[in-house]
Amino acid sequence: MIRHILKWNPANVNTGYVKKIYISDSKIVFIMNDYFRNKLLNNIARTDVCISCEDEDGNTLFRSSSTHVDDQNNIEIFVPIEKINVDKNLPLWIHVGNNKYKLSINKHLELPMIYNQKTKYFYRLIISKNNILGIERINNEEYISIDSLSIYNKNINITLSLVLPSHFTEIIKNPKNFSLIIEAISDETSHRITEINFDNIHNYYSCTIQLSTQLPVQKIDTIHKLTFSLNKKDSKSYFNNLPIQIKSNALFNNELIVIDNDSYFLNTVLDENNNDTSQYIIKVEKLKFEPRVKLVEKVSLNSFKITIEFYGKYSHAILNQVKTDPLLLFVERSNKATMLYKAKINRFTQNTEVVEAIIDETSVLKNSTFSTGIWDAFLKLGDKIFPVANPRKNLIQYYRAYNYPQIVIKNQLDQYSLKLYYNFKGYLSLLIRDYVIFKNLKSISFINRKLHINGNVNIMKPNKGLSGSYLGEISIPVPFEKPVVLPINIQLQKTDKNDIEYKFLIKSLVKINKKISKKIITAKTYSNWIVQSTDEQFKFRFPIISEKEVNIGISQLIKTNRFISKSKKLLDKFKIPTYKLFTKILPVKKNTFVFQSFYGNSYADNPKAIYEKLYELEGDKNKYVWVLKDSNLFTGKKAKIVKPFSWKYYYYMARAQFFINNANFPDFFIKRKNTFFLQTWHGTPLKKLGLDVPKDASAYAANSDIKLLERTKKWDILISPNEYTSEIMKRAYQLNIPIKTIGYPRNDQLVNVDKEKIEKVKEYFNIPKDKKVILYAPTWREDDDKKESYRLKFNVNKFYKTLKNKYVILLRLHYFDAKRMQLKDYSDFIINATYYNDIGDLYNIADILITDYSSVMFDFSITKKPMIFYAYDYAKYQDKLRGFYLDFKAIAPGPIVKDSDELLFTIKNIEKINEKYKTKYEKFRNQFCSHESGNASLETINILNRFRKGEKIE
Repeated sequence: MIRHILKWNPANVNTGYVKKIYISDSKIVFIMNDYFRNKLLNNIARTDVCISCEDEDGNTLFRSSSTHVDDQNNIEIFVPIEKINVDKNLPLWIHVGNNKYKLSINKHLELPMIYNQKTKYFYRLIISKNNILGIERINNEEYISIDSLSIYNKNINITLSLVLPSHFTEIIKNPKNFSLIIEAISDETSHRITEINFDNIHNYYSCTIQLSTQLPVQKIDTIHKLTFSLNKKDSKSYFNNLPIQIKSNALFNNELIVIDNDSYFLNTVLDENNNDTSQYIIKVEKLKFEPRVKLVEKVSLNSFKITIEFYGKYSHAILNQVKTDPLLLFVERSNKATMLYKAKINRFTQNTEVVEAIIDETSVLKNSTFSTGIWDAFLKLGDKIFPVANPRKNLIQYYRAYNYPQIVIKNQLDQYSLKLYYNFKGYLSLLIRDYVIFKNLKSISFINRKLHINGNVNIMKPNKGLSGSYLGEISIPVPFEKPVVLPINIQLQKTDKNDIEYKFLIKSLVKINKKISKKIITAKTYSNWIVQSTDEQFKFRFPIISEKEVNIGISQLIKTNRFISKSKKLLDKFKIPTYKLFTKILPVKKNTFVFQSFYGNSYADNPKAIYEKLYELEGDKNKYVWVLKDSNLFTGKKAKIVKPFSWKYYYYMARAQFFINNANFPDFFIKRKNTFFLQTWHGTPLKKLGLDVPKDASAYAANSDIKLLERTKKWDILISPNEYTSEIMKRAYQLNIPIKTIGYPRNDQLVNVDKEKIEKVKEYFNIPKDKKVILYAPTWREDDDKKESYRLKFNVNKFYKTLKNKYVILLRLHYFDAKRMQLKDYSDFIINATYYNDIGDLYNIADILITDYSSVMFDFSITKKPMIFYAYDYAKYQDKLRGFYLDFKAIAPGPIVKDSDELLFTIKNIEKINEKYKTKYEKFRNQFCSHESGNASLETINILNRFRKGEKIE
C-alpha cells in the first residue's frame, strides 16, 4: 500500500518531495510537502519517517534524529549537523515504514551551506539532474566573488560578494569587529593594503555580503595581484587568502580600454596554482602602437576618404615590418561578417606617414557580406590587426569630427546610408542603414476600389528635395499563393516633426476587384509588404509593417471617422463609470464566457484551446465572447467578437460569469461575486518574474509594480504545465489560490498531432513541399535600442547562399521587434510569421527550433524535434537584464552556440548533433513536460464545471 502511494519519481513530483530546507541551531530542518500530511500520517507513525545518508555498501553514515508536525501541520524532519560526516557526493534517502526512496526536491529551491563545528568541514546540498537531493563535503566554501571591475584614471573599482557561511551570523551581529583586507601587489615591488570596515552593512542576503571599493594605484600599466583576507579585530588574526571566484563582468580577455586618452589592453585571470594563495590578477598593458583617425573627407555624395595616422613610439618599427599593403577592415558587430578595403601608406608631412583608404559605392557593394548593421573598424598591417581610434590627444569633446557627415550609396534596387562615427569606447565604427526606413503605418483603405496606404518613413541625410511623386509597385504576400503585385504611385512629403521624417501616401494605379481586395485584407498581418520605386532618379524600397490595430477601411468610413473622432473622445469618458454601474445593477449572465489572449492581440494560446474544446463539448449552450483588436483573426466556429475598450467590451466585462485569460485584464476590472477568473498564464518561466526579478535588473520596476500584484489577486485559479512553474508563480506573484498542475491546453495539439493541418499550414505560408522549416523565435531584450531597426543577429546573406535549397526560416519575433523589422529581401527564404495566430502550428511544421532564452523551448520539446540555442549575449543577459531561475547551460536540451558561423555549422550537422543531445533532451522532457498528456483542455473544462456545480475548488 505504502509503495503504491509514495511513488518517488523525479519526473513527476506530484507525490512526496522536500519543499523547504533551512538550518536552525545545530540542526538541518527538512519540511516535506502536503503529500505526507494528507496521505501518509493516517497510515504510519511519525517515528517511521526519517532521512538518512548511506555509502555504496548500504552502511548508514548519518540519520535524522526526530520527525515532528508543526502548528501548520507541516512535517519537519531534523538532522543534527554534528552527525554529518561524508567524504564524497552521496544521495539522501527518505524512509517510510519499511521502504526507502531517494529524496526528491524542487530544483529551484534555495539550499543552505552547512558547517560542522566538530569535523571543521563544510558540506553542501546538491540537486542532481533528475531532481534527487544529495550531499557532499567541500574543504572550504568561504570565498569572495569579484562581480565587476572598471578602471578610471589611477583607480581600480571593484564590486565584491563575500560568501562567508561560518562567519556570516557573527559578522551581522557585530560588524564593527570585522573588516576585509585587500592587498594589492603591483609589479612585485609596490604593496598597498586597503581595509574595508563592516560598520554599515546594507547589502547582504543568505550568507553573502556585497561591497564595492576603489583601489588607488601608483601605476596603471602593469600587473596587479589582489588577495583578500577576513580580519577579526578582537582576535588580531586574519582568515587569510579567501578563495576567489570571478563573474563575467570582471573577466576580461584583451579588452581595449581608454585611460587618460591612451589605449590599454586589459586582461584578468584567477591564479590558483599556489596552494597557499588565491590571486586575482589584473594585467593592464599600454598599447605601444595605435592607428588614429586624422582626417575624414567627404569626397563626393557617395564616398569617404579616411586618413589614419600612427601613435606610439613603435610606429615606424611596425610600419617597416609590413611587406604588404595595409587593409582597412570592418567587422559587423552582431554576426562578425567582414568587409575589406584596400589602403595605401602615404607621407603626410616630412616626418609622418599615414594610411589612406577610400570607402565608396563600388568598394562597399562588391563585398559579398555587405549588409545593414554596425561595423567596427580595424587596420590590418600584415598579420596584425589594430582597432582604429579617435584622435584622443586633442580630447574628443573638442574634436569637431565626432560625428562625420553621411554618404549615400545605391545598387540597382535600393539605397543605403553610411555614417562613420566613434563608438562609446572611442573607436571608429561604420553605421550602415537603409536610406529609406519605414516608421509607422497610419491607415489602409479602399477608396473607389483603389488601395490607399498612409504612413511615415525616415529618409537619412542628405535628403533635401525629395518631396514629390514616384511610380513604383507594391508586393503583398498572401496566404496559399503567390504575392499580389500592384502598380502604384508613391507620394512623399516632408513633415515638420524632425529633419528626416516624411509622410507617404501610396495609391494603386488600377482598380481592385473583390477577390483581390479580400486577399489583401487577409494578408494584412501575413508578412511584410514591399514598396519599391521604379523611378530612375530616386530608386528606393521599404517594407510596410502592418499592425493588428490598423483596420482596412472604405472611403465612407474614412470620411465619417473625422466627424466622429471628437464626439467619440467625449463618450469614452463615460465608459468606465457605465461599466461600474452595470456591475451594480445588472445580474451576472450565467454561462457567458469572456476569452482574451495576449491583450486582445491574437486568437491563440491556452484560451483558444479551452474555447474550442468547450464549444466542441457544449456548443451553443453557452455565450462565447472573444476580445480581439482585429475580428479577422478569429477562426473559431461561433463567438461574439468585441474590440478592447469598446462599449460592447465593457458590457460583457460587467456581465460575464467566466473570464479566461493568459495575461491580465486592465485595472478597471471588478471581480464580481459568483464569477470565475481562470488564469492560464502563457509559458514555463526561464527568466525571472514578478518579485523574483533582482532589484538591480532593468525589468525590476515593471515586474514589481504594486498594480501588477493587485491584478493577480483577482484570479480564482491558475493552471500550470509543471510543478516548477507552479512554485515560481505562487512565490513571484504572492498567490494564495489553487494552482492546478495539469499541463497546458495549447499543447494538446502537440501531443495529438493533426498531419493534415500541418500540410495546410505549410501551404498557408507557401512553403515548398521539398523544403524543411527552421523556426527562429528569440526572446525580447529590454535593453535593445528601440529607435533603430531590428536586425537579425546572424549573417543572413551567408545563410541564404548555404541553406536556401533545403530550408526556409520562419521568424517569430516579439511584437516590439517585429514592428522594427525592415525585412525586404530573401522573400523566398525568410518569412515573418510573428503575427500568425497560433505558435503551436509553427511548432508542428518546424523541423528545427532556434531560440535563446525563450520559454518556447519547454513547449517545443514535446515535439521531440531538435533545438539550437543561439545565445550570442549569454553573459550580459544572465547578469544584467533579468537573470535565470535555472542553470541555462545545464538544462538546455541542445547545443548553445555563440556566433553566426557556429550556428550555421550546427544547422548543417543537425542530425549528428541531435543524437549527441538525445539523453539530455529526454531528461528535459521528463522534468518539464510530464503532465502533457493531450487532455489538458478537457481537465480545465472539468474545473469550470465544478464551479458551475457549486463545488469548492482547492
